[in-house]
Amino acid sequence: MKKYVLVLFVIALSQMLVAQIGINQSNNGIGTSKMSMGMGIGVDYGGFGINTEIRTSNKLAVTVGFGTMLDYGLGYSFGTRYYLRGQNQTWQPRISVLYGTNVAAIEEYYDYYDYYTEYKLYSGLDIGIGQKWAWGRTKKHGMNFDLLFIITSSAPEYMELPVMDISVGYIYNF
Repeated sequence: MKKYVLVLFVIALSQMLVAQIGINQSNNGIGTSKMSMGMGIGVDYGGFGINTEIRTSNKLAVTVGFGTMLDYGLGYSFGTRYYLRGQNQTWQPRISVLYGTNVAAIEEYYDYYDYYTEYKLYSGLDIGIGQKWAWGRTKKHGMNFDLLFIITSSAPEYMELPVMDISVGYIYNF
């Protein structure tokens, strides 16, 4: 229940930010949004969830994501993105630096009589390359694709960690 309340809180907060930020009117509002919000799967989205991105300039953005990792619990991510091309472009390659949930693992325990399974989440730093692909005349709709490399994780050293993660999602630019 707490997860759903948190997700609803994040959605309400992001809607208030949209109302305050507005849209930059240069280029007749085409491709100059200050904020985007989307749904997807991967580290950017905290597993399967939502991601909000606020542009601080034409090429720099701050991003926050929350989602569910199913049986594992609630995942999160936050960080920055640097876009190599401006936001009025259809294809916008980028470099991301994120901190958040980057490993989900099942730990198994045995004793003389029982077998225990515990689902755990671990957080750490990810650096990646990706792109935003925006379409339409006003560039309001789009897709995100990212390839993130796990740099650090709070997972124990004995665990075999994945090297990278792929994130994919739909976005809407406000």
